[in-house]
Amino acid sequence: MKHEILKARPDFAQQLGSTIEKAATKLTPKQLAEDVDKEAFKDTKLIANLTVAQTKKLGEEGSAEKKQAFKDSVNQARAQLNMFSATEQARIQSLWDEVDHLNPNWQV
Repeated sequence: MKHEILKARPDFAQQLGSTIEKAATKLTPKQLAEDVDKEAFKDTKLIANLTVAQTKKLGEEGSAEKKQAFKDSVNQARAQLNMFSATEQARIQSLWDEVDHLNPNWQV
């Protein structure tokens, strides 16, 4: 049950006794694109802990609504960079470069 919830809403990890970092690493790129609810992408901590492979698949196969929610979260995270670790800051900057203008898969 917990695993099924985290598959759709990894942003609920802390409420379910886990961490967002762990929940993010358990998702395959395909699961991220297909199974994760668009509302989960509003969690900036989640997006900061996704892998390149996961976000690539989301850009290629995610719905327009999921991609827009993800892009909005990346922009929000960029505005609050000081609340993230150095590693997460670098990942957020990389995501912003990808979703903002470098990758045509992110056009919605």
